[in-house]
Amino acid sequence: MKECMKVVFLTEGGYQGKISRNNPNSKLPLPWISVLNADHFPIHLVENLKDNSYDIGVVILPKNKKPFLHIEVVKHMQRICKLSTVMQESTYYLWQDDDIEDQIWYLNNLSLVDFMFVHNNIDKQYYEGLLNKPSEKLPSLMLTEHIKVSHEKKDQVMLGGNLVSLYRGIDSFMIAQELEFPIYALSSGRKKQNEEILGINHLPWMDWTSWIYELSKCKYAVQIGTGAAGSFNLSCAYLGIPCIGLKSLETQNLCFPDLSISEVDLEKGKKLILKLKNNPSFYKEQSQKAQENYQIHFEESIFLHTFTQIYDKHYTLKYS
Repeated sequence: MKECMKVVFLTEGGYQGKISRNNPNSKLPLPWISVLNADHFPIHLVENLKDNSYDIGVVILPKNKKPFLHIEVVKHMQRICKLSTVMQESTYYLWQDDDIEDQIWYLNNLSLVDFMFVHNNIDKQYYEGLLNKPSEKLPSLMLTEHIKVSHEKKDQVMLGGNLVSLYRGIDSFMIAQELEFPIYALSSGRKKQNEEILGINHLPWMDWTSWIYELSKCKYAVQIGTGAAGSFNLSCAYLGIPCIGLKSLETQNLCFPDLSISEVDLEKGKKLILKLKNNPSFYKEQSQKAQENYQIHFEESIFLHTFTQIYDKHYTLKYS
């Protein structure tokens, strides 16, 4: 990345300033902010930032939009930055469950960006049609130098989310139970009461570093949830844990092309996870391939090169 590029991120997070690489809760967007040496501000402080102080600004408009409806966030970013963009939060459609006032606020902000940052090809197609302006895929990212992993892999499978439609947890469960091994899941804020009835072992909510360590104990993973950043699938690839998931999700399809299924092909998912169990050479091949693909597509230098190319492209389009 260009040494002189000044980047700012605005999110609902309450922290301010730079982000350390050894932050124990280094899940997205923190790795992006850290490797770009970007400044971070809570969204509500956008009105206080000086004119023309950054080259590019990235806003992540939160799921809970109510506290920010009085702020014209991107209009301020246009004042502050040479290029302004919004980074997609969650799936491309989840915001449509918001109140109408929230949806209008969201669309009004999107209408002002120079371009949109998105996660997957399906998101790019959607937002370009929605906005009639370009969208750019920003690779997901992990900071791995402080990760601790378990050297003991157990015959157990981790689900990529709880039993709600956003994660499609019941679909993941139906594939995972084919193994007849213990099934685990993290207790997110969307965890439903009595999920334990199905025999799922729930881990308590924990920081990201601890979560990666717990995940590293598993030999198998399933994540059939609709794509967004795909951090779960990316973590599995880095750890060499074969993961069954959707081909529409960038981190899944690039790292696990042989384990990726269409939106509804649960039958194929069941066959694949049984093949992983019953064919050790296939398991080993998928584990090694995932780690190799992680390095090819999601290593830190790839992210930095991609970000710089996107910036140069849109700066030239806007100011030439």
